Amino acid sequence: MGRRLAIILLFHALAWVCASTPAFASKYSGQVTFGGFGVPGATITATQGEKKVTVTSDEGGSYRFDDLPDGQWTIEIALQCFATIHTEVTISQNVAPGRWELQLLPLDELKALAKTQQPDNTPRAQLQVEADKTATASATATAAPTAPQEIPKPSGDASQESSDGFLVNGSVNNAATSPFSLNQAFGNKRANSKSLYNGGIAFAFDNSVLDAKQYSISGIESPKPAYNRMTGGLTFGGPLKIPHVLLRGPNLFLAYQWTRNRTAQTVSGLVPTEAERSGNLLNAAGQPATIIDPATGLPYPGSVVPVSTQAQALLALYPLPNFSGNPLYNFQIPVLNSTHQDALQTRADKTLGRRDQLYGTFNMLSSRADAVNLFQFVDTTNTLGINANINWSHRFNQHLFVYGSYHF
Repeated sequence: MGRRLAIILLFHALAWVCASTPAFASKYSGQVTFGGFGVPGATITATQGEKKVTVTSDEGGSYRFDDLPDGQWTIEIALQCFATIHTEVTISQNVAPGRWELQLLPLDELKALAKTQQPDNTPRAQLQVEADKTATASATATAAPTAPQEIPKPSGDASQESSDGFLVNGSVNNAATSPFSLNQAFGNKRANSKSLYNGGIAFAFDNSVLDAKQYSISGIESPKPAYNRMTGGLTFGGPLKIPHVLLRGPNLFLAYQWTRNRTAQTVSGLVPTEAERSGNLLNAAGQPATIIDPATGLPYPGSVVPVSTQAQALLALYPLPNFSGNPLYNFQIPVLNSTHQDALQTRADKTLGRRDQLYGTFNMLSSRADAVNLFQFVDTTNTLGINANINWSHRFNQHLFVYGSYHF
């Protein structure tokens, strides 16, 4: 009896240990795709018996379950307008990531889905039918060739035309019925206005009070000069009209920017001292204790070298030292360098009749720079650049065009 009792107790102990041991959990991840690209917003549901866990795919179509107990799970991938995927997956420590390709629902099922989601509102449906009829009649009337057809430009000017058109007109498409039309604002779809203009003014100002002191490579402090930096800009766009002279002028875009900058800089150097100017090189840096006359082979008396008239004339150009104690530098001054710049950009576009179009650009850049060196000499650099072109296009038919241009 004691032996049987021990076996029964051992059996119950083993059963209790097995029942209390938790099941292992694993991570399971994957990606939902359509046409080879990740699909965001898909709902992925894992089901095991009465237990259900749901996650959503991110912007790359990826999803992840952090702690699914090992075993057989039913995976469901659902997204509106796509066929729902059902599959069985065995979750374990070495389970491979899932990759599921969605399939679009057939057209008849999509139509049925749209009908089930459309609200049943008879008056609104009738109003929509009437609006569709009106839109059809308007489209038919617009299709008539009542206005000159736009002539396409060469591919090199297509992007520039689109950009300039947005700047001048406020929107590439200003139709009031367009879903992409802009809100009413300056230059955008203004009511009771036959022409559209826009423009802007910008100005930036910087003063030396707000700037740090210029850097000194010699370590000697120098006074901080006062200077300003200014940049201004002006833009304007719209149709060019001059009363009694030019009633239907071209669309014009103009941009002008000017810059007036001055920048402080500390210039350091090693210049001849007063003794060195008279030929006394005894204490000059880098000179030997005894200086030999190459003509006689004898040392100069007192290491004083005769100074020629030509050398004295050149020495007069050098400034005198303004500090001492540094073997590499004994003269330092702050200088101001200036930069002036003017930039002009213009573009004009004019349609001539039904088959011709004229357009062109004119750009100019003028810069003047002054650089001051150690001797207070000013090195001036002036640059002027002009770039202009005029283009003409003619349309023979829908498939044949001719282009002519002149560039300067």
